[in-house]
Amino acid sequence: MVESSASSSARVASLVAALLGAGCDMWSVGAGYFVGEPREEPAATRAQEILREFGPRDHLKTEISNHLRAIGRDIARDFALDQI
Repeated sequence: MVESSASSSARVASLVAALLGAGCDMWSVGAGYFVGEPREEPAATRAQEILREFGPRDHLKTEISNHLRAIGRDIARDFALDQI
């Protein structure tokens, strides 16, 4: 079954909200994104559960990045490169 764009957008928004709520540090970086998972329990286990329940997301990389950017969680490429 093919997922509609609206359904995909809603799932992406829910995923991002759940991960941020679980204590992940998520940022849009270019056309991709970064997820810094919490190290302390129970947040670390909850973040892994959320990712496992969501399933594969490689095909949503750009959409997740765009959503993060839309909610103000964007690392400018110039800034990211300056920090390396």
